[in-house]
This record gives sequence, C-alpha cells and structure tokens, in this order.
Amino acid sequence: MAIENIKVPDLGDASEVEVIELLVAVGDEVSENDSLLVLESDKAAMEIPAPMSGVVKSISVNLGDQVSTGSDILTLEVDGEGSGDDKAEAGAEEKSASADSGKADDEKSAQEKPAAKTEEKESEEKQSGSGATSERDVEVPDLGTDDEVEVIEVHVKDGDEIAAEDSLITLESDKAAMEVPAPEAGKVKGMQIKVGDKVKTGAKILVLEVASSSGSSADDSKAAEEKPAAKEETAAKEEEAPKPAAPEPAPQKANTESSGRVYAGPAVRKLARELGVDLTQVQGSGAKSRITKEDLHEFVKSRINAAPAAGSAPGLPAIEDIDFSQFGEIEEVQRSKLEKVTAVNMHRNWMSVPHVAQFNEADVTDLED
Repeated sequence: MAIENIKVPDLGDASEVEVIELLVAVGDEVSENDSLLVLESDKAAMEIPAPMSGVVKSISVNLGDQVSTGSDILTLEVDGEGSGDDKAEAGAEEKSASADSGKADDEKSAQEKPAAKTEEKESEEKQSGSGATSERDVEVPDLGTDDEVEVIEVHVKDGDEIAAEDSLITLESDKAAMEVPAPEAGKVKGMQIKVGDKVKTGAKILVLEVASSSGSSADDSKAAEEKPAAKEETAAKEEEAPKPAAPEPAPQKANTESSGRVYAGPAVRKLARELGVDLTQVQGSGAKSRITKEDLHEFVKSRINAAPAAGSAPGLPAIEDIDFSQFGEIEEVQRSKLEKVTAVNMHRNWMSVPHVAQFNEADVTDLED
C-alpha cells in the first residue's frame, strides 16, 4: 500500500476558488475519475475527479475554504509497488523534461510575439477606416477537450446591449459548468445557439456589433470639453430639485440573483433536471444560499408529504408514520438514484392519473373450434 497526496489541478486564470461541496468522506473507497469535491470561481463550477483508485485516509479541506492550484485536497491509500525514491526520481525526470519543454515554448512564443503584434496593428488600422461600428463573431473558448458540451442557459437575446465580461451562455459537461463571458461591450446582432444545443471549442455563439476601436482625436477632445459642463449642469439640477425620501429596500428572492439565476453546482442542476424540480422554488442552505443535494431531497419530500392541490385528490387523510421495529428486526437500505426518481414519478402519476379500467367480452367459441 502507498499513500498518495491529491492536490488541486491547474485552475488556469483563477487564483483562489471556493470549496462548495465535499463528495467523499474519510474511509470511502473511490474509483478513478470519481468526483471528490466541487470548486467554484466567479465564472464556473467544476468537480475535481480522483486521478486513481484508492481509499480516502484524510481530507485537508472543508466547505467554504479558499484553495488554489496545488493546494492539498486529501490523501489516498492506493495499491503501489514502487518505492518513494523511485517516485521521487520519476518526478525529478518529469520536472526536468517539463522545464526543457517550457524553455522551448518560451523561445517559440518570443519569436511569435512580434508577428502577432504586427497582425493586431494591421487589424486595428483596418478597423479605424471601416466606420463607427463593426461586427465580430463570438465563439466558444477553449474547453480543454474535444467532446461536445451542452448549452444549459442562454443569458442574452438579439438586440441586448451588453458590457464586457457579462455572461452570454452557460455550458455544462459531465464534470463542470462554466459561464462564457462577453469579450467586449456591444450589441447582440444574431444568436447562433439555443438551450439544449451541443457545442465544441470554436463554435459560433453570436454576432456582436461593437464600436470601432479607433476614434478621431477631435471627437475625444470635444467629449472631454463637454464632460465638465455636463457635470456642472447636473450639480445645479440636483441642488434645485428636492431630495426624495430614501426608498425602502426591495425584497430579494432567497436563491436568485438579479438575473433570476440560482446558486447551484453542476451536480445539483443535473439532479434537479432528473427529478423535475424548478430550482428557483428551492430554499438553499449552503453558503450564499447555495442549493445542495440535500435541499433538493428535502424539497421533493415536502412536496410528496404536502396536502394535494385543490381538485387533484381532495379529502385524502394524512399518512401516519409506522414504527416497523415493533414487528421484528428491520434493515434500512439506501435507495439508488433511479429508485428515487421512480418513486417521485409513480407518486405523481398515482395522484393525478384517473384509475379507470375497461373490460370487453367476446365470444371466441368459433375461434376455439
């Protein structure tokens, strides 16, 4: 047996991310690619898979912790024959090879930078003579995989004015959900995808009408002169106008942002779709009112146990809890996800589908003869 220290993989541009779900406990046996925990940055939530099979010996993080690339997650007891010295030597060789590769990449990048700058300059010069606005295609960024991912949310529509870094769509793979931000401010001219579509890296999202990057110096100077005058006029109007009473703060929904989206990880969203639950109706118990799997299960349980809606099945008496241990020994077995989904759907159908049977009689004497 060997002890492996599992760390946070490369997170890209994200410096620190929050641990929003722990999916394993000490003593659990995990297989390769089983999810260990869920991390969330400002733009995406991702599940961290196990790089190998083994038994969880200790966990180094807690819910709400801020972690970064290389932070310790947990220790895993795995079957291994190699000694620690062999692993250290192998690691040193990998680091050496990585360093050589990094130097080669740096040299190649240094050679490509002048050409890239020249192309950018030519592109800007072309745009400067094309007019006040221009159109550009916004594409799906590098997803790190060639597999298709699903579009689960579209946050903009044709005609919307958006700012740089505004969320355009939300993509979800088997392990993570991520929001694709706008590269710059502009106006949405034509959406190319919709909810449920499967896309890859480089797929076209929309056409964005943006202001030309270059403007005349005369316009800039004119705008600079107009700003002080506008500020003075605004200040004068504020002094003349009576100050209104402070408005009462508007009530906020428990689990939604201003755009109507909810705080929930990809695993929770997938479970909600399987159970047919509207996440905007679920009260989250996690950090920042985040919805967890336990919140979904409690919501479904409360709906099942709640009184039936008017007209569906009136007059049904409440079901009493029975202590089955009075009849002998009992064993509690955890139900599978399929069994839970089946129970919800069967209960719904039992309460709403009319229980009608029709029988037809036929004389088959001649047929028997």
